[in-house]
Amino acid sequence: MAVARTRALYVLVVDDNPVNRLVAVAMLRAAGHRCEVASDGALAVQAVQSARFDLVLMDVNLGDGMDGIEVAARIKEQFRIPVVFITAFSDAELIARIRLTEPFAYVLKPFEEAELRAALEIALLRSRLESALNDQKQLLATTLDNIDDGVIVAGEDGRIRYINPIAEALTGWTADEALGRSLEEVYRVR
Repeated sequence: MAVARTRALYVLVVDDNPVNRLVAVAMLRAAGHRCEVASDGALAVQAVQSARFDLVLMDVNLGDGMDGIEVAARIKEQFRIPVVFITAFSDAELIARIRLTEPFAYVLKPFEEAELRAALEIALLRSRLESALNDQKQLLATTLDNIDDGVIVAGEDGRIRYINPIAEALTGWTADEALGRSLEEVYRVR
């Protein structure tokens, strides 16, 4: 069975160790990808501000300054670029911190080219799926905000998760006031 090849990517490799950067870049270039490098968190943030990367390969431990987890959180929040973590460490506390950034993938050093390739594929797939889901959410929210009926969505716990502008007008509650409150408190049948 033939495996579909990923298009060439533009990858930022962030690692404070020059040997690790060279190894990662060599593997990525061998797979046909373009690469830039950054040796610390501040340089990584500057790089993503000035270029449109498809993916960031981020070492967790970057020496002085911001660590890779902090940089990844900033990149995710500001630029929405998928981050694949690389690290030699795998203790529970570190993994818990990494999870907070909702990483797209995670690779332990030393890694093989096949492991790196798989992590990139997973990250790109997850990124595409998240993007499609966000697009669908936006479409649904726009649709619900613009229909001529009042719509209130409550979860299984009976707490309001969404209220459209017509429902706001009918109930007298703003969305900010209604979210998280019980349906019975906000919507009273007379």
